[in-house]
Amino acid sequence: STGDVVLCAPFVPDSRGFSEIQRIRGSSVTKVEPDAAQLTELLMAQQLGTVIYAHRQHPRDVAGETVVVVGQGSAGLFWSYLLKRHGAARVIVADLSTSRLCASPSFGADVVINASTDDLAAAVRDLTGGKGADYVVEAVGRKETLLQSIDVVRADGGLYWFGLPDTTSLIDFNFRDFFRKRLTAHSTYGAQGESGLVSFRIALDWIVRKEIDVSPLLSHVLPIEDIGKAFELADSREDGAMKVSVSF
Repeated sequence: STGDVVLCAPFVPDSRGFSEIQRIRGSSVTKVEPDAAQLTELLMAQQLGTVIYAHRQHPRDVAGETVVVVGQGSAGLFWSYLLKRHGAARVIVADLSTSRLCASPSFGADVVINASTDDLAAAVRDLTGGKGADYVVEAVGRKETLLQSIDVVRADGGLYWFGLPDTTSLIDFNFRDFFRKRLTAHSTYGAQGESGLVSFRIALDWIVRKEIDVSPLLSHVLPIEDIGKAFELADSREDGAMKVSVSF
């Protein structure tokens, strides 16, 4: 009804993310209580909801396992949290950004690896006695990290290719290693189409109940007039940028 505060999760063709007024289908919104948490924090339910949705689509029992999350942007941090919440014994994370890696332990990371200076594959071998990780989530979407995920997972392990692809070009990969390791890989898309937006509602509930603290991600909130600077910060990751948002 008029005056309600809602979280919007529209399909991409319906999205008008930088417009003051949106016209979207009712199934793409879920009501939130504006006094339940800071609105900027509630907005993070959109990204968290996609991670919850992905895990619900292809759940894995990670209890007692060693898992790797490649990429520690907001999606990667939420994957770290989710896997630790589900009982992972050891969560190893990697990223190029020091500021993101500094936030990782508060989201469940046990081992933090700076991929700009350290060899992730070698580190995982050392930490697992040469076997590799039980489960690997790629949360970057780059060719290099997708290929790396096959190297760091153990035989009979699992892969989740979650990162949004950064290219439309074909990517060659080591099918022989994938085949001989007997790997299973999943990906998913379209959380916005989930009936009832269940995963986004779960994300909102966790944030409202303070089961997850998303405040470390809210590094920059800029007015819409500074949209150009917002994009530059998001791309460069300078000034400790984690998640850059705009306000109207």
